[in-house]
Parts: sequence; C-alpha cells; structure tokens
Amino acid sequence: MTSGESPSDSPEEIKGNILEFLRRGIEGKGGRIGGETALEWIPKLYVALGNRFPDTPETRQFKDEVVEQITSGENPHRIAIYIAECYNYATDWEPNSYSIARFMRSAVQLFSDEFMDIEEVIPEPDRGEIEEIDEILDSPRPNVEPLGDVRIPGWVPDSHWWWTKGR
Repeated sequence: MTSGESPSDSPEEIKGNILEFLRRGIEGKGGRIGGETALEWIPKLYVALGNRFPDTPETRQFKDEVVEQITSGENPHRIAIYIAECYNYATDWEPNSYSIARFMRSAVQLFSDEFMDIEEVIPEPDRGEIEEIDEILDSPRPNVEPLGDVRIPGWVPDSHWWWTKGR
C-alpha cells in the first residue's frame, strides 16, 4: 500500500465489499445495498487496479462470482432501479444531475465492458433504458458548463463519450 491509501482502497478489500453487497442483494437484505451499491463500487475497483482489470485467473474468478451473484436474488431488480435512477438524473436539467448521470452511466458501461452486458441482468420489462439514457446524454444541454479535462475523472475511458457530448 502506498502512502495516502487507506485499507479500504486496496483492491482486495474493494472486491470483498462488492461481493458482500451482492450477497446482501441475493438475500434481499439491506435496502439499497445490493446490486446498486456493488455497481457504484466497480469504478473504485477499476481505479485501485490501475484503470484496468488485469487478465489473471484471480480476476476471472472474481468476475465469474460477480456475474453469478448479480444475476441472483433481488440484484437484477436493484440494477434496474439503478438504471432508472440514472435515467431520472439524465432527464433532470440541473447541471449537477447531469454529472451524476454521467458517473452512473460510466459505472454501467464499465460493468458491461468488463463483466457482462448489463441488459442481460435487467428483468425483461425494464430493458432498453440505457439506449434512452444515451439519447438524452447526447442531446445539447444549454445549462451545463463545458467540462475541462480536469473535471472529467481520470479513470473514465475515452470511449465514454457522454463526458464530452451533450453540453
């Protein structure tokens, strides 16, 4: 651990937290804690691993466990709620809401890129909302100030166009 890191910044502890959140979601305990919270922690793990998920047996095992758990219990429903919240933030014309929507959309995309297509997790009647979010984020927003590179989180891959579009 380098100076400035706390034990909660270690990849192993973050992985443990993600799996614990998912276990709570399977059991239907913990309210919002479950798939939603696990999804919010994916970017934190991505940063702790050096802005990449290494192709190692340990990482593959972790990803397999996450996929198994996120598709079980209440977790698919919690993921659908997370995406609905992202949609709500994207449609709210307040500048801060737009930033929250971008962060949430990046967490969804990291999960889809690194674990599995998140649309496969979401129950059938709730699928398709991500495409709607993208259309909203791609629309010009007159009340949103242009972001400089400093305000775009360093972990955000260049493929996450919603950080530079729609402003």
